[in-house]
Amino acid sequence: MPRINVNLEDVESQFELLPAGTYLVRIEESSKAKKSSEGGAYIGWIGTVLEGEYEGKKLYWMTSLQPQALWNLKNMLEVIDVPWDEDGFELEDTFGRELFVDVIVEPWRGEPRNYVNGYHRVE
Repeated sequence: MPRINVNLEDVESQFELLPAGTYLVRIEESSKAKKSSEGGAYIGWIGTVLEGEYEGKKLYWMTSLQPQALWNLKNMLEVIDVPWDEDGFELEDTFGRELFVDVIVEPWRGEPRNYVNGYHRVE
């Protein structure tokens, strides 16, 4: 494999661990993926924090596409007012939407990690 010659010493990470709390975020991008270890498809979301001490930082979360977990995706779509029908919804319709997310910190493979465990509408 070729070596990639770039200096990353002064590059600030956009995905730092955020303390538990509620953050206003704007959905910047998302993509559908399949978990190789568990076999379940999910949507990976990237949002940007819009205010406070962590303004500009990125937050990543997932919503499972497993039938027993679709309630979580539905809750999020309702909060950001994205319509769906029997055929689903357009992922691009979520881009630019704002919502409050409840963030918790829990370990994953021995390291702390952020998880989103609630959504709230921006009034």
